[in-house]
Amino acid sequence: MKKNIFGKGETVLIDRMKEKFLIKGNGSALREPASQATITFSNREYFYILRKMYHTFMFDMKEFAVDFYEISIEEYINTLLWLTYVQSVIYKLDLSIEKYASNISTGLDVDFELVRNELKLFLKNHNLFDLEIDRCINSVIQYLVFEKEQIHQNNRLSKEEIFNILDLKSADLEILRRIIIKVCGIRIQKKEMGFFKLLDKIREIFDDIRDYEEDLNLKNFNTLLYLKRGCDSPDLALDILEEYIEKECARCVSFAEQMGGKKRNKFLAIGTRLKQEKNFYLTELHRLSV
Repeated sequence: MKKNIFGKGETVLIDRMKEKFLIKGNGSALREPASQATITFSNREYFYILRKMYHTFMFDMKEFAVDFYEISIEEYINTLLWLTYVQSVIYKLDLSIEKYASNISTGLDVDFELVRNELKLFLKNHNLFDLEIDRCINSVIQYLVFEKEQIHQNNRLSKEEIFNILDLKSADLEILRRIIIKVCGIRIQKKEMGFFKLLDKIREIFDDIRDYEEDLNLKNFNTLLYLKRGCDSPDLALDILEEYIEKECARCVSFAEQMGGKKRNKFLAIGTRLKQEKNFYLTELHRLSV
């Protein structure tokens, strides 16, 4: 008999989550996207996706909602109902593309337009859709299409093109932030969202440094890998990436220093942590065997 991977408590929680969707979601239940990659996932890949989601929800989004905007833990947990669905759809597609790029699977049949529409419909049904989220969803799909098109091509991109891709790559985090804002009724200024967008781009590069060996095997998009491909030497790629990190971190800290109001000290605290993260990841960058 197949063993249930969920314990009794978790099963009850999932049932209650489904009920909440049915009650709060204008009669629309949480469901699978209509478009499916013709790929199955192993337990290892299942936990790979969970690990990525855990990192996003436990650190980036928790910092944003709870630590910064002082949303209660209970309120934040409630937002996970919507965040988890959106992020799982994106990560599942991303992993399907990675498997295809690594020749783990022999085909990839994904209707990106169908997935785009599914995400939009889901958020509309839960009164969470607006023009900014629409822009972010389009950026996410554009990034995933880019990843798929790059498979087995070894294209050389300029450093400007590579760094511009980070705007698309970090768009999924902006979707999550904007969902939190809507669900929790947070009042936020445009310049504050600009700060977090820049922070997300920088941390995407930190993730690329952390996951370099893994990305090398999976052959998915990694800033350093693409810089190496477009440069005459690995050392030049390292120098370009280090210069970019220094410049963007300085810009983010300057952004924080220009903030006014009650949250200024919180922005400055994030800037201080960012400097510490930067020093750590620059050290790790030069330890890599590139």
